[in-house]
Amino acid sequence: MEIEDPDIGTYVAVDDGGCLVGFAATIRGELLHFGTAIDTWGDGAASELLGVVVGWLRQVTAEPTLRVFADHGRARRFYDKHGWTPTGAQSVSSFEPRPILLEYSLPAT
Repeated sequence: MEIEDPDIGTYVAVDDGGCLVGFAATIRGELLHFGTAIDTWGDGAASELLGVVVGWLRQVTAEPTLRVFADHGRARRFYDKHGWTPTGAQSVSSFEPRPILLEYSLPAT
């Protein structure tokens, strides 16, 4: 289970009232999971949180990576907007129905 893996960093962001804003998980220089609460969509919270997580990733590698579902247009547009670019590498998710994952990287600044 990922949350028990000591190599995986897990992070949760909450607002001043203790309500969930977002979450992330990383391993080495890879962003494994990232998301925000639906009621925060469009308010800049995701951009702010991604910036924090990228800062942590950059402490490990100059060019962090992530994998995103090929059919998840909203997520792909979000990462494109923040400078992530497809590497051309693809894999297949281990979860049914085994969708295609695209690898993205964030070039060094």
